[in-house]
Amino acid sequence: MANWQLPTTASTYVNYTAELDARLDDLALGLDPALVTVTNVPTNAIRWNGVSTKWEKYNGTAWVDLTSTYAINAATASAWLTGRIVSLTGDVTATSAAWTGSANLSLTTTLPTVNSNVGSFGSTSGIPVITVNGKGLITAVSTAALGTMATQAASAVAITGGTISGATLTLKQSTTAAPTAEGVMEWDTDDDVLRIGNGTAATTIVNTSGAQTLTNKTLGSSSVWNGTAVAVAYGGTGASDAATARTNLGVASMGTQAASAVAITGGTIAGTAITLVQSTTAAPTAEGRIEWDTDNDLLILGTAAGSKVQVNTDSTQTLSNKTFGTVVYLADAGFMFDSDGGKDTGISWASDGVMNVRCNAATVGTFSSAGWSGNAATASAVPWSGVTSKPSQIIAANSGIANIANWNDYTTAGVYNVNSNWGSSTNAPSGAYSYGSTLVTNDGGTVVSQLYMPHQGGLAYRAKWNATDWQAWRYVLDSANFNSYAPTLTGTGASGTWGISITGNATTSSDNIKFMSSSHPGTYWAILNWDGAYWSQTTNHGAPVRVGYADAAGAVSNGVYTTGTQTIGGDKTFTSLTTFGNHIRVASGATSSYIYMADSDEGERSIHCNSNRIGFLTQAANWGAWCDDNGNWSAAGNLTAESDERLKTNWRDLSHDFLAQLADVKMGVYDRIDTGITQVGVSAQSLQAVLPWAVNEGESGMLSVAYGNAALAGVIALAREVAALRRELNELKGI
Repeated sequence: MANWQLPTTASTYVNYTAELDARLDDLALGLDPALVTVTNVPTNAIRWNGVSTKWEKYNGTAWVDLTSTYAINAATASAWLTGRIVSLTGDVTATSAAWTGSANLSLTTTLPTVNSNVGSFGSTSGIPVITVNGKGLITAVSTAALGTMATQAASAVAITGGTISGATLTLKQSTTAAPTAEGVMEWDTDDDVLRIGNGTAATTIVNTSGAQTLTNKTLGSSSVWNGTAVAVAYGGTGASDAATARTNLGVASMGTQAASAVAITGGTIAGTAITLVQSTTAAPTAEGRIEWDTDNDLLILGTAAGSKVQVNTDSTQTLSNKTFGTVVYLADAGFMFDSDGGKDTGISWASDGVMNVRCNAATVGTFSSAGWSGNAATASAVPWSGVTSKPSQIIAANSGIANIANWNDYTTAGVYNVNSNWGSSTNAPSGAYSYGSTLVTNDGGTVVSQLYMPHQGGLAYRAKWNATDWQAWRYVLDSANFNSYAPTLTGTGASGTWGISITGNATTSSDNIKFMSSSHPGTYWAILNWDGAYWSQTTNHGAPVRVGYADAAGAVSNGVYTTGTQTIGGDKTFTSLTTFGNHIRVASGATSSYIYMADSDEGERSIHCNSNRIGFLTQAANWGAWCDDNGNWSAAGNLTAESDERLKTNWRDLSHDFLAQLADVKMGVYDRIDTGITQVGVSAQSLQAVLPWAVNEGESGMLSVAYGNAALAGVIALAREVAALRRELNELKGI
C-alpha cells in the first residue's frame, strides 16, 4: 500500500499527508501481506504474516521466519505431546488427571476443617465471640453475655435507633473536656458545658443557663435576647434600658451629636432643635453639607461645584445671575438702587402706590396711575472729550491747499480741501476738477487709501499696500458720469451694454489677458493666453510660472482640475502629500504603466502593471512580487511573516486528537464559483472547526485560510506522531 521511502522533502503538501497516512495504515495493520502491500521497507522490519500465521523479519531482500523457535503453526498445535498432572497444596488440596491442553481443566479442591464448633451464635442478651487466623479462617466461635449498658465504655456501645428508658446515660466527664473524634460527646465539669468533636476539634454546645461568648451567630427575626446587655463591642448597646443604651452609644442627646454620628434618611423631627455647624467663615464643600455663617447670618450649602449661599429674606444680599419670574414685587417703601450703597440713584416704591425716580440724590420725578410727573426730558451737546469708543485721532480738514505737486506725497490721514486745479498735478485722477475734497486714510504704516470727491460730482479711489506700489485710480460710475466713459468697441465680439476695450480681434487675439489681485495688484497676478495652439495659464508670485495649458480640444497637458474627471498627460512628480478622490487611472490606453516611489538612500522602486499582472518591481526593475487576473500571487523571493518568539506568549498545545480531527477536514479539488478556476485546497468552514486561528473572516463575511500556518502546524503534529511511532517500533524490534 505504501512506499516507505516517502514522504520526502520534495513531496507536495497534499502528497505529504497522503504518503504519511499510507505508512501509518501499514503499521496499524502490522505490515500483514494478507492486508497490505509495502515497498522499500527498512531492513530488520518485523511483520505478522496472516497467510503463514508467523512472525517474520525482513533481511534486506526477503521476509524470513523471525526465529526457528517461533516457526510454529499455531493452527496445528492442538495438544501437548506429553500429558501433565496438576496438583494444588496448602489450605486447599486437589490433584488432576494427566492433562494435554486439548480441553478445559476443572479441579475439585478440599478445604480442611479448622473449627469443629458449628451452628448459630449470638442473641438479644449475648454477642458472638469469633477467633480468626491470619488467613481469614474462623478457628473458634462462642457466645458471650452482655453486661450492664450503664457501665459500658463509650467505645463498646453503638446506639443506632430505638428509645433508652428506665436508665441514666452518663457521659464521660473531664475538667478539660476536648473530644475531637467526629460525634464523640464529653461533659466539661469546670465550665458545665457539653462539648462534641467535629472531626478536627472540639465544639462547645450553647449553654442557655450560663454566660458564654457566641462567635459568628445570627439570631432569627423572632429571636428574643433576655440577657441584661450585649456589649457595644459585639454589636449591642451594653445596656438594659433605652436611656443607658443612648449613653453607651454616645447619642444621649441628639442635639449635641456630631453630624457624622447622625444619619436621618426619612421621617419627621419633632419636639427638638437641630443646631448646624457654625463658623465665621462657613464654606462647606462636601455635597449636601449645611453650615451657618455667624458673621453674615447666612445658610451655606456645599455642592459639587463649591459652596452656595442661600437667599436670606430678612437682610440685604447681592444676587448674581438670577432670573426672576414674570412679576417682581417690591414691598411697601421698597427700593432698587445702584450698587454703591448710597441709595442716590434708582427707584423706590412708596406705600401710596407712587414710584419715585432718583438721580444723584435728587428726586427727578414720579410714576403713578396719572403718568409721569417731573423734569422734562432734555438733550444737551456732549463734548468730544466725553465721547467713548472714539477713533484714536481725527485729522482736521486742511483747507487752502493749492498747486499740489504730486498726489503720492499725501499719505497723512485727514480731509483735504482742493481750491486749485489738481488735474495738472502728477499722479492726479484723470480729468480731475479744480475744486473738491480728498479723504486720506492710513493704517499707521504703508497701507494708504485716497478718496477724491470733486464738487461737480462723482468719486475716484485708489490705494497702495507698500511704500511705492500705488493702484491706478478707479472711478465710481453713476447716471451722471457713465457717458463720459463709453467703452471702445474695437474688434468683433466686443459688444454688450458694458463693453471692454480690446485691441485686435476678440476671438483670435494673441495678446495676454492679465488678472490682478485687488489687494496686491503689483505682486499677485495671472495671465491667460492663446498662442494659436494652446491656452496657457501663467501665475506670478515673485517670478512667472506656467501652471497649466490645454490644446484646442480642451485636453489638459499640464495642470490639474479641482473637480471632475480629468486626463493628465506626461510624467507627473508629487513632492508632498497629495490626496485624490475616488479613482486614479494611470496611463489610460497604454500597454503598461508605472507608479514610482523614491527612497533617497536606497534607490527608486515602482508599482508596475503589464503582462496581465500588477505588482512590485525591484530596484533593478525586475518583478519582485505580482498578482495575475485570477488572483494568484507569486514572488521572486520568499514570502515570510514576522514570527519572532519574543513577540509571543500564552502558548497552548493543540487538542490530543488534532490529527484525527484534521483527517476529517473537507479537502480536494474544486471549481471556484466566482472565477471558474479549478483549484486544490480545503473548506474554510470545515477547517474552522479544527483550527479557527487559521481562518479569517473578511468585511463581506467570506472566510479565508492561512494555508501556510495550518499546513506547518499539521506537518509538525504529524512529525511528532511519526517520531512516537518510530520509538514504539524500535521498542518492538528491541533496539
